[in-house]
Amino acid sequence: MKKYRLEVLGLSETHLRGCGEREIGESVMIYSGVSEGRVKGGVAVIVSGESRQCLREWMCVNERLLKVRLRVGRVRVTFIQAYAPTEDSKEEVKDTFYYSLEELIARVPKGDQLVLMGDLNARVGRDANSWRGVIGRQGEETLNGNGRRLLDLCAVNELAILNTLYQHKEIHKCTWESKERGLKSIIDYFIVRRALRPGVTDVRVIRGAEVGSDHHLVLMKLRLKVQRPKRHTEAGKCRLKVHRLESREAKVKYQQELRRLQWQMKDMYRGEDVERAWKEFRLAVIGGAERVVGRSRNRQQKKATTWWSEEVRAVIKSKKNLYKKALNAKTTEAWEEYKKANKEAKKVVREAKERDWIRCGGAAAEELCRE
Repeated sequence: MKKYRLEVLGLSETHLRGCGEREIGESVMIYSGVSEGRVKGGVAVIVSGESRQCLREWMCVNERLLKVRLRVGRVRVTFIQAYAPTEDSKEEVKDTFYYSLEELIARVPKGDQLVLMGDLNARVGRDANSWRGVIGRQGEETLNGNGRRLLDLCAVNELAILNTLYQHKEIHKCTWESKERGLKSIIDYFIVRRALRPGVTDVRVIRGAEVGSDHHLVLMKLRLKVQRPKRHTEAGKCRLKVHRLESREAKVKYQQELRRLQWQMKDMYRGEDVERAWKEFRLAVIGGAERVVGRSRNRQQKKATTWWSEEVRAVIKSKKNLYKKALNAKTTEAWEEYKKANKEAKKVVREAKERDWIRCGGAAAEELCRE
């Protein structure tokens, strides 16, 4: 960690039993593995000696998921280390993993910066047009079933897969390699909430690191901006529409409003309480401006994934509810009902993407005709 100046290091397939903390020199390792039976899987996060004072809490989920929370200044960062099932695993195993992962992401506070990292065993392709805001064009061409699951998860939770955004040589992109079979792919990822993307300067593979595995070390460079706490304003209000003062009518009206306020307040205070006088004057000036130009109201930002709709949201929510029901009931009928809903959800998502693709193509054709 010192050689590459790493503050946080995620590990998959640790093959450690149980969960807890271990001292590794000046660093601390939080690990999560199986509690009984054959040792398999296992995940861990190592926090450097410089950053261990920032460690606030951690939670072991199972041998595939681990959550660690740090506080850097006023910024809180939640790291989720994941080890996903392989493409050849049973569908029930994959469903269980992705449901647990989505539930873990949902419990991360909205004010936290989120970093999902680890061996996701997924190949997400590079179709940036269909997955706008989720992936870029710098990934590999292959897209598999696990990749579609991961893309759906990221689209729903507004996450960006950073490996696909930065241009590098192929040897600095592929995270897994089998020299005997001549195979290589990108299956280890750094995934963040979109608000954190401007703070990430690079993601690349470091081939010189000796990790004793067929996976290479993946490095993310992150710069956190420690911001001042936001001021609380009145509910539903935002900035004054000062651009309206460019019109002569609004400018004259505001000048009249200021003269009226000046006349009302000139005899109100005579140096007895300066702070109170300033407060009253400030509120009067802002109130006058608000009456003349008004305020803009907060608007929710639309999702970058244009095919997402209320219909898609409804079928995915229904699928999740049936999955919970199947887990609790543990009956064949409940699982069959869930599989049927899962199949219907995939169909609705596929049709929504096709409609969006046709719409985008039509819009592009119209634009070309205008030119």
